[in-house]
Amino acid sequence: MCRTFIILLFLTCACIIKLQAQVNLVPNHSFEEFINCNSQSSFCEITNVKYWFSPNLATPDYYSQNCSLNNSCLPSNNNMGGISPNEGDSYIGIFLFYSPDNFREYISVQLLEQLVKNKKYCIKLHIAKARKSSLAHKRFLCIIYK
Repeated sequence: MCRTFIILLFLTCACIIKLQAQVNLVPNHSFEEFINCNSQSSFCEITNVKYWFSPNLATPDYYSQNCSLNNSCLPSNNNMGGISPNEGDSYIGIFLFYSPDNFREYISVQLLEQLVKNKKYCIKLHIAKARKSSLAHKRFLCIIYK
């Protein structure tokens, strides 16, 4: 009985410690929260996604099942070929490189908490090549800055 209690106590403590280490610092990580994706002026753009923005003048695309104004905003029926979201109903589409102008799109978000120096963090991304794209990248870069 005592041994079982100690094992359960250890497992409970391990789960509590594990849960504390898995805090997601990215708000709206699956792009489900939106402002207004049924507006004529800016449908299918990242400006409709809460907390996310483009750090340059490019306009990354927002695809969501919740945007009914334009069928090209739907994940299953967009201009780059339909892809199902990895999680939820939405995803962002970006050009990592477009020639001849060296055009690139980026997405940015402010983290919920400041990162701690010398602390290790895990970054997970789900990336898929658009069906109508003839090119793919071998590398993807995340930049974290103040």
